[in-house]
Amino acid sequence: MATSHFDVAYCSSYYEGITMHMLQNLKSGIKNSAFTLLELAQVRLEMARIELNEQKNQLILTLALVLLSSIFLLISFISLLFGLNTILSEEQKVWVFFLISGMGILFVFILGGIVISSLKKQRHFMEATLQEVKLDIEAMKKATQLKQDNIKE
Repeated sequence: MATSHFDVAYCSSYYEGITMHMLQNLKSGIKNSAFTLLELAQVRLEMARIELNEQKNQLILTLALVLLSSIFLLISFISLLFGLNTILSEEQKVWVFFLISGMGILFVFILGGIVISSLKKQRHFMEATLQEVKLDIEAMKKATQLKQDNIKE
């Protein structure tokens, strides 16, 4: 009878040890998953910061070039108008200036279409990075669930 009582106590402490070991594994797995998730989030945020910085630099360069080209275009256009005013007869001046005005309006519409097209392309800015963050979160959820299922078994 004494050995039977010893066996029960031994089995009970053995199962408690296994249970404690499983709980430690579960805690360790969850902790590791959380650290991995935080590291992935840090990497993705760093990628997003780099993309935003590149976007900002590109925008500044584009605006500077547009401003500079607008100034040169204005100077050349004023010079052209002064030159045409001295060369053309009165009847030719009217038609040439209307033609220049019409071409300018057409040019503005074309540039407006290009700007709108460019803005539509920017709508997908950082979409890939955000999609990768979502995939990382889903993968971490699945990995954590698999670890919990393996420990329960």
